[in-house]
Amino acid sequence: MGRKGKAKPKWGVQQPSCIAPIKSNLTSHADKIFEVEPDVIEFNAYEVGGVYEMNVSLRNVSNASQYFFLSQLKFPADHGTIAPGMECQFTLRFCPDSLADYHDAFTIDSQAGRIKYPVAARRNPPSLTIPSVISVGPVALGNTRLTKIKFENLGGDGRFRIVPAAHWPDGIMQAPREVAKIDAFRIEPVFMTVGHGEETTLDITFAPTELGSQAVSIFLVCDNCQVMPIEIQGDAQDVDVTVQALDGHPPREGELDNALWFSEVSPGGSKTRTVLIKNETDMAFPFRWNRSRFPLLDELCSENSTRPIELDSKTLLQGTLESFEILPSEGEIHPRESIEFSIAFAPPFLGSFAQWARLMLDKTKSSMGDDPDPDYAPKYAHQAVNLEMLGLGVECPVTLEPCLISISGGITLGQKAVRKLKIDNSGGDAPAIFYFDDLDEEVTVVPCQGVIPPRSAMHVEVKVSGIELGSIERGLVCKVEHGPEILCTVSATVMGPRVRVLMPYLDFGLVRWGHCHSVEVELRNESSSCEARWEIVESSKGGYLSFEPSSGTIPADESTLIKAICRSTDEGKIEGTVKCISVQGGHSQHIRYLAEVIRAKIVMDRSEIDLGLAYLNVPITHQVVMTNVTSLSAEYRWNDEVLGDCDHMRVKMNPSSGVLDAGTSRTIEATFYPAKPCSQSEVIVVGDVVEAEAPAAISVKAEIHDLKVGICFVPKLKYEAIKREASQNACDFRNDTTALFPFGEPEYTSDDLCGGGKTSPLIDFGRTVALGDEVEIIMVVKNDGGIEAEVNLHFDEFGAEGLDQSSPYTGWLLLYKITNPEATYS
Repeated sequence: MGRKGKAKPKWGVQQPSCIAPIKSNLTSHADKIFEVEPDVIEFNAYEVGGVYEMNVSLRNVSNASQYFFLSQLKFPADHGTIAPGMECQFTLRFCPDSLADYHDAFTIDSQAGRIKYPVAARRNPPSLTIPSVISVGPVALGNTRLTKIKFENLGGDGRFRIVPAAHWPDGIMQAPREVAKIDAFRIEPVFMTVGHGEETTLDITFAPTELGSQAVSIFLVCDNCQVMPIEIQGDAQDVDVTVQALDGHPPREGELDNALWFSEVSPGGSKTRTVLIKNETDMAFPFRWNRSRFPLLDELCSENSTRPIELDSKTLLQGTLESFEILPSEGEIHPRESIEFSIAFAPPFLGSFAQWARLMLDKTKSSMGDDPDPDYAPKYAHQAVNLEMLGLGVECPVTLEPCLISISGGITLGQKAVRKLKIDNSGGDAPAIFYFDDLDEEVTVVPCQGVIPPRSAMHVEVKVSGIELGSIERGLVCKVEHGPEILCTVSATVMGPRVRVLMPYLDFGLVRWGHCHSVEVELRNESSSCEARWEIVESSKGGYLSFEPSSGTIPADESTLIKAICRSTDEGKIEGTVKCISVQGGHSQHIRYLAEVIRAKIVMDRSEIDLGLAYLNVPITHQVVMTNVTSLSAEYRWNDEVLGDCDHMRVKMNPSSGVLDAGTSRTIEATFYPAKPCSQSEVIVVGDVVEAEAPAAISVKAEIHDLKVGICFVPKLKYEAIKREASQNACDFRNDTTALFPFGEPEYTSDDLCGGGKTSPLIDFGRTVALGDEVEIIMVVKNDGGIEAEVNLHFDEFGAEGLDQSSPYTGWLLLYKITNPEATYS
């Protein structure tokens, strides 16, 4: 064999200039020369039927040691030749002192020459997951941060050592053996043994003493002569947390030196301002706001105050911590993070308030690394921001509108008038709590208490009740919590109920004299709360108008009908006024009335009728026209009795009575019946017109003559002879009765017919009339008057007085003058 093995370097790092392999000096102790091999006598791998050899020896491990040895060379024969097909055996022992890769060779000398056969020893190299650049991150100046670097061996087993760059490669022997301290870094452990699949931790402590980024280099040397350079970095930073903006705007120069003024706020409200704070570092800091109280030593308001405040020298700012609130009050601000803090000022009462707020940071926790202590309690020792806050608690600016409530027109008993009252909190930034005092039955407020949100208004109802007649003057006091007492005056007049006449003008139109004309009048109680008593009295003289009823009571908000009666006692136009009085309230309303009283009046078209010559019992008919000259209908009735010579003449009017409409005419037939002959007769026909001042009348004058009729009875034979003679003489015997009345006078006159003559008319048929014979007598009637006379004949009664043939038959013949149907002459 005769040659030493050589270790092959890894990871591209220069080997140290030494004779022995690297690992013989670096991973083993240099003061050892001999060691027992193996350290542990233990068979770790075997199979049934296998044969293993293990030599225990005291090996020289110095630099002069050999790694491969040949021993027990055995030849097939003693002469040291090997025939064809024969072989020679020997034992090759490998004795490494490290885990490095070894390469060697042995040489065989033969007749053909020297043959060189390579020999090598190689194991599975370790493979670590440790990064080549390790950053421990930012650390606050003055703090110490421990960073644990965990890594795993994914390859074969190996032993490792940390060597600072300053000791590589010539100063290896002087390199630290317990803890590697390099500038602000502390690295431990220096020696590590990591088996396959195992994990270990490298502790790196960074304790900077100056600001800025820092870096050191180390070498991780493996016992297989592999070397890995590693750079460790750290950043030393100071705490840099600043205010970036106030209320969304960058702060003006010097603005943060003055107090933050929160202006005037009413108790219950709040004023909020925002402060944007940024962490300019790469470290996270737990924070907390600490607040404290201070008295007023300088001016209360800063330069940016919207309104100056004047307080005396004895005034101290109220320091209640409840007046200011900062959110979030605590937490953690992350690297390069900006947090907007909301600062709210909410004064609990009236007065001035001030507070100091300090943003305190814990910069220790940022140095605890990635695995902090869960039981760690923050230590807020670093002040980053200091703010002074001022505010003023003022009264709620509540107003009332209107300040005067006047109920125009008044209210009636029992009535409630409602008016709106506006409570205005539109200028306030806090809810306004209000309530009203000294309320009673007459004046109430609904609701009488409440809360008005900021910048808004509320309407309440002021109810005024009419309980007693008279005036109401009341001052409503609205009290506002943390605000003023505001006065609102309520004025009203309580009146009695008012009765209103819905027809203040009564026109009765045309009224018939002597009659009463009525109309209905509606009275209404305008009060919706109580009943009303009323009465009506006449204001003007005359007494023409009356009411039924003239007084009474009307329920609330209802109406009633009464009757107004106009009594027409005087003809002509009547007018006047009456007064409707509301008894409880004294209200009155005049009612004017007007009527035209008319009496009936009928005018005849003539006032007198001259009949001239009239004959007894011969009716004469004349037509007269009646005209109603008024605007009302007229009722008339003609009297049966006439005035004057009433026994001489009777009069009948047809129609004798009726109603004549206004402005119309009617024709009346007046029939006059002469009753007694008279050379000059005058009668007055009177027609009564109802309610007329004078009746209608017609004067009738006439000369009345009697009718002269003569009668004679002529046997038929004689009558026929006279008729024939008249025919021969060419004359009308009907008009020439000389033959019948030879002496020029009839046998019987009108007086005889009426029973006033000397004899009664007798028709004598003779006494020798045989039974069954017929005897005819012709009755001749002569009209001696100046007018025609119609005659009708009929038997009124007939019969026999006895059966004796010698007894005459008798009967009655009636003569009627048709000129007067009511006059019968027999």
